[in-house]
Parts: sequence; C-alpha cells; structure tokens
Amino acid sequence: MENNSEDAFAELVARHINKIYSVALRHTRNPHQAEEITQAVFVILLKKARALTKNTVLSSWLYQTARWTSVTFIRSEIRRAQREREAHMQILSEQTESAPWEQISPLLDNAMASLAENDRAAVVLRFFDGKTMSEVGEALATNEEAAKKRVNRAVEKLRKFFSRRGLVWPAAALTAAISANSVQAASPQLASSVVTLAGAQAAKVSTLALADATVKALFWGKLKSAFATGGCVLIAGAAVASAVLLEQNRASTPAQILNQVQARYASFSNYSATMKTSVATALSKNSPGTGATVADAMTIKLGRPKLYRAEEVTGAPWAMWSVGDGNYWMFFQNQYYRTNDEQLGSELLFFAPTGIIPAAFFGKTSENALKALSISPDLARLPDEQIGGVPCYTLSGSPRLSFPQNMKLTLCIGKQDLLVRQARAVMVMNARVPYTNTVVQTHESILINQRLSKTDFIHPIPAGVKPFDTFPGPQN
Repeated sequence: MENNSEDAFAELVARHINKIYSVALRHTRNPHQAEEITQAVFVILLKKARALTKNTVLSSWLYQTARWTSVTFIRSEIRRAQREREAHMQILSEQTESAPWEQISPLLDNAMASLAENDRAAVVLRFFDGKTMSEVGEALATNEEAAKKRVNRAVEKLRKFFSRRGLVWPAAALTAAISANSVQAASPQLASSVVTLAGAQAAKVSTLALADATVKALFWGKLKSAFATGGCVLIAGAAVASAVLLEQNRASTPAQILNQVQARYASFSNYSATMKTSVATALSKNSPGTGATVADAMTIKLGRPKLYRAEEVTGAPWAMWSVGDGNYWMFFQNQYYRTNDEQLGSELLFFAPTGIIPAAFFGKTSENALKALSISPDLARLPDEQIGGVPCYTLSGSPRLSFPQNMKLTLCIGKQDLLVRQARAVMVMNARVPYTNTVVQTHESILINQRLSKTDFIHPIPAGVKPFDTFPGPQN
C-alpha cells in the first residue's frame, strides 16, 4: 500500500472485506447500506494508511473503523430524515432455541466494544479472521502462550457480558457461534468496486462524504465515550436511538419485530415498571352466575443476573423477590415464605401475561411468550394503536405455552423504543366450570438502566419474623 500497489491493495481487500461488511450489516440490517459503509472504510484506510504505526494491528483497526463508520452512517441517515431505503431489509432467520447466534448477534458488537483494545484485537484475529494462536501472538507482538491467555480472558469477558443479559452459553458454544457466523461473505462485485477506490475518483459522492464524516468524528473524539460504554447508537442521545429503531423496524415483519423486542430487553441492565391490570371473567353459557371484573396494580423491578422484585400496590399485600443469592422469597396473606428451589420460587414470575417482560429480560428459553408468539402460525399485525400517547405496533397471535394453554395474545409495542406498552390476553380456562378470562395489562412509568443496588430488590421483613421454608400451597 505504501507504494500504491493495486495488487497489494486488492489482496488486502480480499483478506478483510467480509469482516468489515459483516460489521456494517449487523448495524444497518441492509446489504446495500452495508456495501456503501464497506467502501467508505477502505477509503478511510487509503487516507490514513501513512499515519498508521508499525504497532497497529490492522485487522482490529479495520474492525473498529467499520463500527465507527456504521454509526456515522446511521446518524447521517436520521439527520437527513431519509424515509426510503435502497433495498428491503434482509430477512432475518427464525430464532431457534438450540443455537446461540440468533440471540447474541444483536448484542455482539456492543459486547466487542466493551473489551479493551488488545482484548478486542485478540478476539478479532482469532475468531473473525481465523488466525492460529501463534499468528495472534505474532500480530500482538507476544508469544503464543500469552496470546492464548489473552484470548481466553477476552472470551470470558464476552461470556459474562451476555450472561448478565440472560444469555447463558458455555465459552465453547459462544466462540463456535462467533467463528461460524460473525463474518458473512460479501459479493464479488463489492470487492471489485472497492479495489477501484485505490484511485478514489470512482467512489460515489455519498461514500466519500461518509468517509470524510467518519474521519472528522474520529479526529474530534466524539465517539470515544459512547464506545467506551458499548452504546453504539446512543452517541446521538436517546432521540436518535429511538429514531434509528423506528426506521429499522418500518419494513419489518411481525416476527422480526418480536425478535428485536426480545433482543432489546436482553440488552438492559435493569428494568422497572408499574403494571395496571384488569381481569374480566365470563362464565360459560351453561354455568350459573354472571362473572366479575377486578382491577389491580403491581410494580416490578428486574436486574442482572437474577434479581427481581414484584409486589402488589393496590390490592391485598403480596410480593415476591430474589437478590440472586439462591433464595426466593414470597409475602402472601401476611406470611413470609422462602425456598432455594429456583423453579418453585420464580415460576409465578414468568406466567403470561405478567411474565412476558421477565421472560424476555432474563432470556428464558421456555415459557417465553415473546418467542412463542414470534413463531405462532396465526401471528398477524393489526392496525397501529396509541397507548398512553405512545404510537404502537399491534401484533396478535396464539403462543403455545404450558400455561395458559389456550390464549390469544395481543401486544402493543412502542414504535420508537420497542417496549411492550400493553398486553391483552383472552384465556379459555378448562376448569370444572369453564370460563374465559380477558386480561388487559398496561405498562406505565417504565425505567431502564437505572442505578439500582441489591437493597432495591428486597421487600422489608419485620425483625424477629421467621419465614416458612417452603412456598404456599394447598396445605397452607
């Protein structure tokens, strides 16, 4: 490159283009936009090549530049308020419970951004580029054993990042998924067009402008604090982040929207809300009585890795909580209960519709209403609604859950923030006297990523009170 050799540049493009294209594609979900970003990255390389030192790990530098360029592109798209896409968003694969890639993919680049530079370089070289440990060590100016230790430490940091967001996978499964899926093949035409950029005149005006904007952003350090916290799109503030979500979801299918909602909740460090619920019970035609309607409200707090607190605020006092220490607590009918059986202690937390948010937040693989709804055969998008003044997508279907088994679920999801604003469930209960429950649950006062400590998840217990070492059941 120093001698402006087109052959050398073509070889460099062939070596790194898939990695750069894949980073851009994860940010934009649009192949055409990803190609433009890829071209811009190589323009930046041509402009900055002479400034790179011998100690620069080129592969890692290109990865980081691809992320910066992707964010710069998204900001410019929002600023110009462009509502038309160059092509439809690439159809996402249906999410499966057996493979981690579909779950970690939306968070991968944020996870990579949380690593120190040397750790990130080690991961890029080992799992994105497929280098041997010896080659990683050589690129990092160290020996093979030191490179192996650095890679293992970096992988453990990534594993903890995903684990805190409810995505628990062994390190081996995590690295296998990243190695197999993180780099997708760019088209041969894109590689050819990038090579022509060695002369710079062939690049589109928009590509050159994007490259210049990224270089300026790098120079002024506007992205430094945002990438230090891993919030790629948050650099422009909450308003830009919401606009990006709205633009990216404009052409999404109902299943895609639900998968993105799942990923959104999985990315939060904590979540708090007030849930106002009304339940209307209608008895079968052959049953005596007329049914009834009740209403109540409860607050819920969720935190990482396994912290939660849910309690009634309008009806009979009731609460359940855990601070992630293996103990699960309940306050019910003026009695305190405790168990170390996780399934028994937390199963009430995940029953739909109240359990929709906890199941998404903690990444439950079973009894997850969002996942079940996304693969429901009758999933459909209904006319948009407004809940509490928030414009919402309205999605409806029949998720298959063990409880309740016969449920028609309708979710109103904020268009800008992808948060569930209201859940409506019609449940046919096959009891001795069949009846139907119609539940409407509205989520208000939503707060995310607040400064919370373990004490915020503890329901106070009066001094001297001894809890029962089981949860309430028929015998109580």
